[in-house]
Order: sequence, then C-alpha cells, then structure tokens
Amino acid sequence: MRPRFSLRSLLAATTLLALFLYYWVIMPTRTAEHFIRAVNSQDYATADKLVGDTRNFDLMRWKVDRWGLTTETELEPLSLSQILQGGRNVNMRMKYFQLDELFDMQIQLTATSHGMKNFRTIKVLPKAVIDTSQRGRILDTR
Repeated sequence: MRPRFSLRSLLAATTLLALFLYYWVIMPTRTAEHFIRAVNSQDYATADKLVGDTRNFDLMRWKVDRWGLTTETELEPLSLSQILQGGRNVNMRMKYFQLDELFDMQIQLTATSHGMKNFRTIKVLPKAVIDTSQRGRILDTR
C-alpha cells in the first residue's frame, strides 16, 4: 500500500516547521542584536526592558551606583549547542570605578525568544588605582 499525502498537509507541515525555526533560532538572534545595540549605545533603559527580571541585573542602577561605567557587548558565533538550546550567547564586558579600584567584569548572557536570561559572571579583575602600600608609613622629618 502506498503512503498517501496531500499538498495541504505538506504545506501545513512546512509552515509549522518555519514557525518553529523562527521562534527557536531567529527570535533569539534578533533579541541578542537588539540588546547589543542598546547596551553599546548606552541606552540602559531599553536593555533593562529586554532583561525582564532586573533583581540581579539592572544596568540603570549600575550606571548610578558605579562611577564611570562603560560596557562593550558582542554576539558569539552561532553554534550547534546554541541552536539545540534555543538561545544565543552574548559576551558583555563592563568597566567601572568603585572606591579605590577599577573593576573589569566579563559576563555571559543568553538571549532567548522571551528576552535575556542566564547571567553568568566569567571573571572580575580588580585593579588598584591608589597605591595603598605606603598607608602605614609616616615620615619623620625632625
């Protein structure tokens, strides 16, 4: 017995596959690109709207609390693991000044169809700006 199919079912299956691929691959890429444009132009309000839950990651608050905040973001190349997970990885580098140290922080975020998720700090590199090695020494000039 030969399998039967119709053009209508083939068209419906093709449409459903296209919708799924758009939702699973294209939407995360567009979300990531929108986030990158917002952060690189220092439009932190738009970037925070894409994040959604800003309890742990609020760029507007960071801009106020940390003096001299500068950010750089870039989109990682598309890989098979990102396609299978339904997201795109974004690397973000933040530099800011706090107390007497200059911090260089690298964060990895994942863009999904619903916004930015899974914030993971890769490394934080503090650099002392003020020399504190001479703090206890008092010069006696008598």
